Amino acid sequence: PESYESKKIWNFFKRYTNIMELVILVKRDKQGHKFWFVRFEGRYEARMLALKLDKTFIGNQKLMVNTPRFEKGV
Repeated sequence: PESYESKKIWNFFKRYTNIMELVILVKRDKQGHKFWFVRFEGRYEARMLALKLDKTFIGNQKLMVNTPRFEKGV
């Protein structure tokens, strides 16, 4: 949601697991939606969390959660 700051978003996801990184893009898609990228500690944990959080709500906005197609080299 527009009213959510990075600290609020961080705290929302922190309730579920340990967060390694949160990126909020300024650029929007064609429909005007913002993108957030959250990186979690464990690969298995991230997939389970994505299933759990997909289509849940933050305020009055529905989350659309996807797991990455490619692994980021760390």
